[in-house]
Amino acid sequence: MKTLPPKPVMKHEAIQRISMYADKYNKGEEINLADFFATMTLYALGADESEVLHLIRVNMLEVITEFKPRRTLDA
Repeated sequence: MKTLPPKPVMKHEAIQRISMYADKYNKGEEINLADFFATMTLYALGADESEVLHLIRVNMLEVITEFKPRRTLDA
């Protein structure tokens, strides 16, 4: 069975990758979702509970603020 690196190492590597994905997103480049979710999992494994909950709250806030309800008109 493969052993995982120490938590601070996993967290640091995940933060570097998240920064890379943020740069790609800001430039309008395509992001591989499988790699992105693997990075989020890596961050969750390396972070403590409060940091993971903060990440979830920040992401949910961004999703909610970008959500714009559409009005539908029925004839």
